[in-house]
Amino acid sequence: MMPQSIYWKKNEKRLKPQPFAFTEHKPEPKQDKYIDITKENDRHRIIGLLNIQTHQIILPVKYYGIDITENFFGAYNVNNKKFDRNYEIYNSHDLRLILKGTFDQVTFDGNNIITQYTTRTIEPLKGNTPYYAIENDKYYLYQHYDIYDVNGKKLNDSHYYQLDSFSGFGKDGLMPVTDANGKRYYINRNGKNAGLDVSKFETIYPFSNGLAAVKGIKNEYGYINTSGKVVIPLIYRSAEMFQGGSAKVEKGGSSLLINADNQIIHTFTDSLSSYTNRQDSDKATYTQYNGATYNEKGQEVVKKDQE
Repeated sequence: MMPQSIYWKKNEKRLKPQPFAFTEHKPEPKQDKYIDITKENDRHRIIGLLNIQTHQIILPVKYYGIDITENFFGAYNVNNKKFDRNYEIYNSHDLRLILKGTFDQVTFDGNNIITQYTTRTIEPLKGNTPYYAIENDKYYLYQHYDIYDVNGKKLNDSHYYQLDSFSGFGKDGLMPVTDANGKRYYINRNGKNAGLDVSKFETIYPFSNGLAAVKGIKNEYGYINTSGKVVIPLIYRSAEMFQGGSAKVEKGGSSLLINADNQIIHTFTDSLSSYTNRQDSDKATYTQYNGATYNEKGQEVVKKDQE
């Protein structure tokens, strides 16, 4: 049974039951002021949103899920047959409905909304679009990505076909994308080409703490800065994000930590079993198979297993 909601009505000086119930017996507020609510004895898991500071129902009880960020409320219902979601996205400051549509996934990144959805066709789409999958030997599946601003205005003229929405723009405000013609470049938060010359690279990766890994035509990796200048030469077999002033790279069969000046600050003595790779992080951990764990400075923080 759902816990009944009762509030003290100050102007009436009495307790009054409310037309909703909490989804949990001890709900934890989101951002210190929002709580999911539902209808009493509702077994369909339909929810709404309550502002516990004002006792105002922000969103009605009619959604399967609600994502909350500083700038947006992303309320959605699930289409179980097509495995997509019907979204209604609101500006969290004035509660305006700014975007409505069916998407596979929506990511909120600061003042931007990133949407992803799948187009299924029997025939290939026209143009030089190599980015598709085949479903049941019948349908061509294309992933489309679009960028919106804080008011729900679409910023890109044409769909992107590859986009790193898991990393997003980051604190450098740049995100790698691939357009329908297979061209790769960075865009800014206005949805425009940032103007970095990356044409000589085969693959570009998200920026992290001011640097981005790039892959050359000979499968060698290095780093560029936010102006597109190569600041660490393409001499590595692999290259990860910069975290806390260092990044993990591989060269000559060894895993190394280098700093932004391309100086080696640590050489791992065993293969790595796991490591963090978080955009703009100021901390990192690297764990070897022997159990030894190191931080972003190459300092051992967990001793290796005792033999």
